[in-house]
Amino acid sequence: MTSIDLRFQRRRFRGFTLIELLVVITIIGILVSLMLPAVQSARETARIAQCKNNLRQIGVAFNTHHEAQGCFPSGGMECSYAWPGGRKWINGSPATFAGQTWGWCYQILPYTDGSNLWSLPASEDATVIATPVPINYCPTRGRKTVVTNIAVTDYAGNGGSYTTWNDLTQPANSLDGTLVPSNGGPAISLAKITDGASFTLLVAEKWLYRDWYNDRETGGGACIDNEGWCDGWDNDTICASGSGPPYSSVLPQTDTKAGWACGLIFGSAHTNGMNGVLCDGSVRLISYAIDAVTWKNLCCRNDGEPVNLGN
Repeated sequence: MTSIDLRFQRRRFRGFTLIELLVVITIIGILVSLMLPAVQSARETARIAQCKNNLRQIGVAFNTHHEAQGCFPSGGMECSYAWPGGRKWINGSPATFAGQTWGWCYQILPYTDGSNLWSLPASEDATVIATPVPINYCPTRGRKTVVTNIAVTDYAGNGGSYTTWNDLTQPANSLDGTLVPSNGGPAISLAKITDGASFTLLVAEKWLYRDWYNDRETGGGACIDNEGWCDGWDNDTICASGSGPPYSSVLPQTDTKAGWACGLIFGSAHTNGMNGVLCDGSVRLISYAIDAVTWKNLCCRNDGEPVNLGN
């Protein structure tokens, strides 16, 4: 074998040096770090789109209910009537908006694909309560859909300027939103939304401190998220633009913030704001920094004040 052949063999079998390997690993690490935020952003964009689609379906169900019943669903009755059990029946069928103790999440089932769940007999109340309904969950929050045999929800109906569950009448409740208790008078029709369906909030994401996501038995989770999606006029399914009386505004909040032990406020796990569906069925992103007066007007159906959410 000639010296030329030996040199060729050495050159052909030469591997990477340690420095070269470290350089390659470093480059790969840099590329991954550059790509990761883009991947995460794309995933969150998809989750936001799914959340908006959930609310769009809820808006369609509300308006289909309005076409069939002449009004939107009611907010049901307070939690002591609604869980566990207490679903009201009339002539062998679940009561509709006027007398139903269970809340709006349950009342819209026949106007989604949930008729079979809606019509389960009274002996199956526990089954209904424990059954998650897919459109009730925002994927960004990503929590358990069933916690200790209670299916929860990430969305709440608009109870108006302020609300409470331990008294279903005025002035304890403002009763100026798009939902009212089933014993608080006739449910709300579009004719009663004098500010316009395009300028009045219907349903939006509710605030839930992230440490309470999967805990409905201790701390704040035992107050704000303990009754589940079938709940009537209660903080699990009803929120407002503030507290009162007298009125004090509470803007939508991110789940990273604590401070509202029993909720009754809107918010979400998204970074820049929460999603909400208006009474006309349109879905909007509502900023956490929304003007307080605009926020109050958006949640009041009949104050005569203009609402400008921008584009």
